[in-house]
Amino acid sequence: MMDAWLEGKSDPGQNEAVFLLDEVESHLHPAWQRRVLPAFQRLFPKAQIFVATHSPFVIASLNHGWIHRLKLDNGVVTPQDPLPASQGDSYITVVEDIMGLKQWYDPETEQLLTNFRAQRDAAYGGNLEAQTEARRLADQIGQRSMELAFVMGRELNQMDRQIVGHSSGR
Repeated sequence: MMDAWLEGKSDPGQNEAVFLLDEVESHLHPAWQRRVLPAFQRLFPKAQIFVATHSPFVIASLNHGWIHRLKLDNGVVTPQDPLPASQGDSYITVVEDIMGLKQWYDPETEQLLTNFRAQRDAAYGGNLEAQTEARRLADQIGQRSMELAFVMGRELNQMDRQIVGHSSGR
């Protein structure tokens, strides 16, 4: 279709066009997903480009335009208010604020983290059993990866400071 559209035209970048790109990220490495939309925008500066995507890399690469989110609720899809694209959004911002995903680990790890937080919070209230259980969970979680070991070490340090602060009356 593009060949027919370009027939007899010297510079496709100088012609107005509308592109509909569905799941443009399919089969692309994340490094390429970051570049595909900016490449289209550079190649076709006078084009309107509509993109359906589930890729935070594609969404974060959008520096101007609008993001139209769709919400599925009980089998009904409703459009949300459009968001202006902004330069410099991180992938974390896109995943959390635009795509609505707050979890960063696999479901089993997320459940362990939820259990840890509940025990930690109970330990802040002076519950010694909860403090022991929070430490056990932190150790279990920390064995899953170096990243989680670091996170749990920081959590336990913070918990120790909070518990000492509470017990000394601060």
